Amino acid sequence: MKGSKLTDVVRRLAVLAMNAPIKLSPKTMNEEWTKRSLIVPLMEALGWDDPYEVLPEDSPEHVEDSIDYLLKPNQTGASSLCVEAKPLLSPPPHTRDHEQIKKGLEQTKVRGSDYFIWTNGRTWQVFALALPNAEIYEVDIGEASDNENKIDKASRRLKLLSRETVVNNPQTIVDQITKEWKETALPKAFLKLTGELREEFIKLMKKALPVELDFSNEEIVQFAEGCPWKETYKGPTGPDNRRKFTPCKEEWEKLVTSREPRYERARETLLSGLRRNLGEYLVGDNYEQWRKTVTFTLLKLKKKGSDTKGVTGPAVEVYRRYGFIETVDPHVREDEITYKRVDEAMEYLKRILQSG
Repeated sequence: MKGSKLTDVVRRLAVLAMNAPIKLSPKTMNEEWTKRSLIVPLMEALGWDDPYEVLPEDSPEHVEDSIDYLLKPNQTGASSLCVEAKPLLSPPPHTRDHEQIKKGLEQTKVRGSDYFIWTNGRTWQVFALALPNAEIYEVDIGEASDNENKIDKASRRLKLLSRETVVNNPQTIVDQITKEWKETALPKAFLKLTGELREEFIKLMKKALPVELDFSNEEIVQFAEGCPWKETYKGPTGPDNRRKFTPCKEEWEKLVTSREPRYERARETLLSGLRRNLGEYLVGDNYEQWRKTVTFTLLKLKKKGSDTKGVTGPAVEVYRRYGFIETVDPHVREDEITYKRVDEAMEYLKRILQSG
């Protein structure tokens, strides 16, 4: 498989994946259309073009469910891959706990395969059974549609799924997933400390701080969330990953689907801890505008107090930052502030909540 051929195919399919939702109806872009137009052409460009090695709707007698494709090289001892195909507009899962991923991994295991791929033709997610806790390795060809450097990068990353790699150097797949997992581990651990492990984090900080200064929980959390750890992050970021978020349909869509580190961190923040409760309220049937002073009840905190400010403040700020809520009247006094949701952003927020 020549790299130039793969690059040409990725370029063509990236444009198709971006333009199809504009030119076609959702009903047309069903699973069969996606397979024929996006998935099969890319698999063929990756060297999976032998009908004896590409087994559609694989369903052995001892296995209850079928898998869309089993990619099984006709070579003794070679690794194999299971592929689950979805319609183009299906939102990519963002965690391994997603039902589609859990089911796919189970199907992969019972077939004795080593790797599972989830794809909607635009997004390709790779899971190695040898790394059950790893982050999702994902390539979104749609993000590369208007940039040659991104097309080249997407092609290089997709080559991990090539028949050549699977047959001749399958350890490369595990090594690359591990490498990218390591690049995101520290930032995600930091977010976890200020999210679900907040209480433990505060206790450790108070042990390390001078007792005489009597820092409040709110001050500690606000300091942690304002730390410039993103500036020293050595992963695949770059200056553009620290841009200010501009609320618009294009950016909200990236917030839902993009695997760029800054969008991944945004999703992680929105879904972590009690912040998710605010999101569920915004998209729920019982939503109505609310006063700032009752935000703690929307987060399902038992009571209001000095400690809750360190939770409600950051929660409101993150939803404002990404354009999901706004102030009804920005000129009122601090204690009279009322918030409302941004209706046009709610479809994107629903998809984020569903993905996690």
